[in-house]
Amino acid sequence: MIADQPIPKARGRRRSRRGEGMQAPAIMQRPFAQLTRPYPAVERISDDQIEHIHHASLELLSKTGLDVLHEDARAIMKMAGADVKEGDVRVRFDPDLINGAIETVPSEFTLHARNEKHNVNMGGDNVAFAMMASAPNCSDIDNGRRAGNQKDFQNFLRLAQTHNILHMTGGVPRRARRYSCVCPPSGLYPRLHHIYRQGILHLLAWRGTCCRCD
Repeated sequence: MIADQPIPKARGRRRSRRGEGMQAPAIMQRPFAQLTRPYPAVERISDDQIEHIHHASLELLSKTGLDVLHEDARAIMKMAGADVKEGDVRVRFDPDLINGAIETVPSEFTLHARNEKHNVNMGGDNVAFAMMASAPNCSDIDNGRRAGNQKDFQNFLRLAQTHNILHMTGGVPRRARRYSCVCPPSGLYPRLHHIYRQGILHLLAWRGTCCRCD
């Protein structure tokens, strides 16, 4: 294994306090690097089965539709060509609209990190590992099992940053219908807790973030 930059132990006369001025040794690990898949992907279903699923999805979206509760989201979909009726949350999508949108999706893209050396390429044969996100509970030897909270979330981000095998960080501390684990009691509107979480990610993580908004 290769160490990035091992931290030398302190030398000289003995310190008056045990451990004073000492730093933990560096983790022995390979440098951060993007991985690629050397083997072809396993085809679990045939091309005909994929096409059948696609056509069934188009039929569902065009005839049944989806309930879109956010008024602004429905307005954006209507501008894009979706079938949106005034006072109705049900939105339907023409198959040509869906197929046209699919054609604009790139087969690969780059997830940009704050540190450009840690940019991650997604799609194709690229492989990326991410930390487990949005766990409702956490535990350790000292404090046992407990509900997700802001302090542990930040510590998990710091821990993930020390491991070069992890390409992305993300997630949010989970606690049913409680936002105090993400936002301090400062009167923030609950829907803004994801913005606050994103700020924590950018503060503590220099890698790309793969975030869930639950």
